Amino acid sequence: MEGNLRRLIKRCTEVEGLHFTDDGDFDSFFRLHSLTLGRRNVSTYLPELAFRRFVERLRTAGIARLQHARLPHGAAIASQLVLFGKHPVSHTVCAGMDPEYSRLGASAFLRWRGFETLAGLGYQANDLTDAALNSVTHFKSQFGGSLETAFVLKAPPSQRARQAIGDALRLPRSAVSRLIRAFRRGPPS
Repeated sequence: MEGNLRRLIKRCTEVEGLHFTDDGDFDSFFRLHSLTLGRRNVSTYLPELAFRRFVERLRTAGIARLQHARLPHGAAIASQLVLFGKHPVSHTVCAGMDPEYSRLGASAFLRWRGFETLAGLGYQANDLTDAALNSVTHFKSQFGGSLETAFVLKAPPSQRARQAIGDALRLPRSAVSRLIRAFRRGPPS
């Protein structure tokens, strides 16, 4: 881990008094996640009620955790949703933080304490998932793990689709990310 991240995590604990919780506080998670997406002009994946139901189903099935970095008085200032199962790799699939505390290092504190908790449960790695933002990629690299791009492709049924995938794989990474986002949005209405 980079020295600056170590310093921030230590300061969060020893000076700022942050503490880590692993609980079902969806309200704090959704508020912080929505704030983060709003700063990027991106809407939430699902409306709040549907997202709440989805996360609760995952938690009830025993495959999800909501983790938070909290101020001494209990307010959450960074949150993440982690998925896991029988595989030794867990996945941090979405996160959020309060911009008023962005310089505090709460996100680094949360990730590190989350890693420690997951390691205590027997997980060997955590996939911080894909992000097309350079600042996020840099943040991930500061933890000292390996950053790997992984794709799972199935052979498409048509020659045209095979050609499109081949063309996409020859594009720069940023262009591929844009294509993937466009695919996820679906056809224009």
